[in-house]
Amino acid sequence: GLRRHELLALRCRDILVHDGQLVAYVKSGKGGLERNAPVLAGREADVLAMKEGRDPEELVFPSIPKHFDEHSYRREYAQALYLQYAPGRSLPSATGRLKRSDYDREAAARVSKALGHRRVDVATRHYLR
Repeated sequence: GLRRHELLALRCRDILVHDGQLVAYVKSGKGGLERNAPVLAGREADVLAMKEGRDPEELVFPSIPKHFDEHSYRREYAQALYLQYAPGRSLPSATGRLKRSDYDREAAARVSKALGHRRVDVATRHYLR
């Protein structure tokens, strides 16, 4: 769920446990804001393996391919995180839209925060649809 510049700045020390959950700590996100991006349930071992045996100051991703489609990965992350926070809910088809009455507002707010946004409508319009 990290932006390109956030991935490039991520150091091994920034993968940590916060309030009992594994997160990627973003020191300077969009607008210079910091946040914790929760690791998806079931992916913790994969994320921990990326920093295992490495210097805490080492960059996790020293480079990222130019063709890397961060937006599609952020959307995939947002949808998976939403379904994790709102079990029993579903997402619309790829061409559909979520109506205000169709989504769990608290779960959408948590997803928005994890993505580094402050408004729920950004998450619902661009990531959850």
